[in-house]
Amino acid sequence: MTEISLVVGQSSDDAKETAPGTPNLTSTALESDSVAEKGFLRFTNVTIGQGATIDTAVLTVFVSTSLTDEPDHTFYCEDADNSLTAEAISGNISDRPL
Repeated sequence: MTEISLVVGQSSDDAKETAPGTPNLTSTALESDSVAEKGFLRFTNVTIGQGATIDTAVLTVFVSTSLTDEPDHTFYCEDADNSLTAEAISGNISDRPL
């Protein structure tokens, strides 16, 4: 088993989009409220061999509020071998293939 530990490398690899809308490339948080919001995380230099099977993946998220609400987020992955960084163009996050 191989373990890979990654962090987001640049501001445009960590964005959010209140759909439909233009991504915010400088926001520091995703909110758990009634707004339909899509987050974007991009990790570069991921070396996974062609045809490899990923049995388990873990994403560690830090909650930055003292509220007692439980975060409720669903995570999806973009169907791309080498995802492009986010751009401030309407639908740039929500229109990507999952």
